[in-house]
Amino acid sequence: MNDKRKAPRAEHDSVLDWVLHEMAGPLTAISGYADIAADPGSPPEDVAGAIEVIRQESGRLLRLTEEIRSMARITGGKPVRVNLSRFDLAELCKGALAVQKLAYPGYGYVLRAEGPAMVTADRDKTMEIALNLLANSAKYSRSGSEIILSAGREGDRGILRVEDRGCGIAEDDLERIFSLGKRLDSGLHTDGRGIGLFLVKTLAEAMNGSIEVKSRPGEGSRFTVSLPLC
Repeated sequence: MNDKRKAPRAEHDSVLDWVLHEMAGPLTAISGYADIAADPGSPPEDVAGAIEVIRQESGRLLRLTEEIRSMARITGGKPVRVNLSRFDLAELCKGALAVQKLAYPGYGYVLRAEGPAMVTADRDKTMEIALNLLANSAKYSRSGSEIILSAGREGDRGILRVEDRGCGIAEDDLERIFSLGKRLDSGLHTDGRGIGLFLVKTLAEAMNGSIEVKSRPGEGSRFTVSLPLC
């Protein structure tokens, strides 16, 4: 009986820890760069740069609020709300990669869009999926390495795929990485809290989609999200 009582609290603490951790970065950046922008002695180019950083970090906070809403419903045992619409997965990937380059600069990003891929899904939640997978690849890859984002069609499914040349995942860990609070240790510095991949899987399934991963230690990983075509 005690174990049943502890499980929800542990889950709650894990999500709360993630929320506080994810908010700290953007808020710290906004506060610091706001001081630069407000300083009468700051050179114009520094002010312009500070304003751009504030804009970027504000966008990160807005996206984070959507993820928090989703996590609150999931951990509360409620179904994820989806707003299905028809959109081009390739166009969405272009936008996701533009955001990723600002949030995680210093990688060799590649976009492979194999023609239009019109899917029926929730556009905002699909963007959450793409950004979480891209961020995950960046966190587990060395700076300067290649990260590939692909969009296309396979049979009657639209495909969003993220590939990296990072540290990879052992076979025994491939299933548990999608569990809440599970984060893999690696030789690289990472700041994850074991939330992102759990959220990706839950959102994909809420849209009648799925996710699979193929990986080998030392050779990188490939995450493939499948969504219904129109």
